Amino acid sequence: IQASSINPNEIYFPYQKTIKALNLKNSSMSTVLNLKFNPKCLKEKDGLLLIAGLIHADTSTGSLSIYNKNLNLTMETEIGTMINNSVNIFKLNNNQYNAYLANNDKYLYQIGIKTTRLINNLSKIYIGYNLNSSITSLRNNITLTCGDSKNISIIDNSSNKIINNTVTPADSGFSLDFHYNQYYFAGAFQDGRSLIYDLRNLKNPLYTVYSTRKLFTKEGAFRCLKFSGVQNDLLFLSETMGKIHIIDLRNLENHKIITIPSNFKESDYPK
Repeated sequence: IQASSINPNEIYFPYQKTIKALNLKNSSMSTVLNLKFNPKCLKEKDGLLLIAGLIHADTSTGSLSIYNKNLNLTMETEIGTMINNSVNIFKLNNNQYNAYLANNDKYLYQIGIKTTRLINNLSKIYIGYNLNSSITSLRNNITLTCGDSKNISIIDNSSNKIINNTVTPADSGFSLDFHYNQYYFAGAFQDGRSLIYDLRNLKNPLYTVYSTRKLFTKEGAFRCLKFSGVQNDLLFLSETMGKIHIIDLRNLENHKIITIPSNFKESDYPK
């Protein structure tokens, strides 16, 4: 799920072989893009939507579709030898963006994008484990990855080399995000822990959030996390079996858990 960077009332999300847009103001839903594959992940920046996944279950080739909503232009390419589990995009200047794709083939793929065309594959970085997520800090000129490992790897964006492998006490990272100050970051892990770190001291996590279920069980896994902006200063975590954790970063003991409905139907929303 991705909030629009242009319209704060619009949310993008994958549904079968499409990307949908939900308007929070009037609860209407529309189809933004039809795809040839089932999307695994998506990100949006300035009207550029990047959607990635696997071309077909019978193949071992990763897919990437780039949709320029402002120009109604779609670009498609093949990236990676397995499924792309996450994509992140950041702006270099008014016309050029870079993106990283975390692939199950243990490589992090970097590509360049202009608003009207896809630049060729710039580089690929061997990380050494199946990748599930990556995030980029422009302030620190680094990208972080996690995956089927205890490690959180830090890559220097200038050299595209790993400069640090932080071995965490958790196992199998699913999701990463930076706090707005770009020093704190957090990871969500399959074993039911979420770890908050400070880049300036990676020896131990600053804080650990636990799921509502027993550690090391499938039912207790954390899947996704996201920091809010400066105004609220919250951390959101999704737990399997339909639970959302909300942690107040100004008072970490202020930790709320909500349960969301298990089923949504497209028919519930007006066209």
